[in-house]
Amino acid sequence: LRRGYDSQVATTIVDNRDVVAQLSTETRRVLQLPLFYVETPEWLRQDNDNGTKGEFQELMPLLVGSDSVAMQVDWNCLKGIDVEANAALQELHRAVQRSPKQEIHLGEGDVLVFHNQRALHGRSQYHDVRYDGFDRALMRGYFRSRQAGEGRII
Repeated sequence: LRRGYDSQVATTIVDNRDVVAQLSTETRRVLQLPLFYVETPEWLRQDNDNGTKGEFQELMPLLVGSDSVAMQVDWNCLKGIDVEANAALQELHRAVQRSPKQEIHLGEGDVLVFHNQRALHGRSQYHDVRYDGFDRALMRGYFRSRQAGEGRII
């Protein structure tokens, strides 16, 4: 991590178990069905793409097992395919908002490692951005426990 100018920016972590504990049995059932997809974020879209042509269009469940929320939580891009799915998604969003968040202020050279399917993560808003090449920079790494088929690892 390169910290940048804004030392108040925090990485937020939410334990999935805290989120899932707040969900109704019916919402858990719906979230375990492959009724959800992630639209391609605008910054990744190609010409003539309304967000539904990207690599992330396979329908998927959002809840895997008893307490693993396996999803990309970009609330602007995450969609349900019907009214029931979208209602479950709204309840999930409210549960995330109500759950206790751990704020971690990373310093220059710090490394934060967490299980991406056991915790939801985000960051607080920047207040001092200068766009001069010295702002906060974060390197991401993705690790898999097994080889993928013929698909791409991004």
